[in-house]
Amino acid sequence: MSIRVITIDFWNTLYKHKGSASARKSIRDKLLLERCLELGYEDCKDVSGTFFDVVNDYIKRQWASGRKVEQSEVIKHCLKIYRNRYSKEIFETLLEELYYLYTTELKPVSYPQSKKFLEWARDIWPLYLISDTYTIVGSVIDNILRSDNYFDLFIARYYSDILGVQKPNPMAIEKIIDEEKISPKQIVHIGDLWERDHKMSLLAGCKFILLIHDSKNKNKQENTENNSLLGICTSFAEVRKLLEIHK
Repeated sequence: MSIRVITIDFWNTLYKHKGSASARKSIRDKLLLERCLELGYEDCKDVSGTFFDVVNDYIKRQWASGRKVEQSEVIKHCLKIYRNRYSKEIFETLLEELYYLYTTELKPVSYPQSKKFLEWARDIWPLYLISDTYTIVGSVIDNILRSDNYFDLFIARYYSDILGVQKPNPMAIEKIIDEEKISPKQIVHIGDLWERDHKMSLLAGCKFILLIHDSKNKNKQENTENNSLLGICTSFAEVRKLLEIHK
């Protein structure tokens, strides 16, 4: 059956984080502290240096238990953790500043040839983005895509903080099937996580391409003997060749 739709993941498929985790932390700590001081919030060194980890850990724990977290819950959690030493307004400001940082100084970096691949694929098939989100929510990813002129390449973008579910839940694929009026076997999903992207493809009944940009990890996957897997690739050039065979 011919391919009718391509879906693709964001993190570690299209984009990767900028620099090392320690370098990102240094930038966050410095700029969040500067922002607090600009706004006249004194004695904020503690919160500026720990805020991201407090928020990110909380959101990940909630998702692990199957719960989507609203921003109001995040703020309430921060008030509890910091024992009301800082106001709700400070936490709201810091959260917005984090969103801004990830579209500027900490903006993720697209993988080589990703845009060229998407432009090629878009001329043949409808493209959809499916991504899990944590502290960096879907609206921030949309702004990243806009700044790099990727946004309009997609028919739609499905984020877990909007859907209320994470992969491997196949809700996003099911929405696309309904929208496009096609069989799941006519969809190919491209992602980097075997336990999430591949499992979602299996549950939805669509095809899957595992894209691992680090070729050292190519052979470290689980048993790939199944009908959903089209192949394992280490670059967008390889993905394109594979799709050309099956289109």
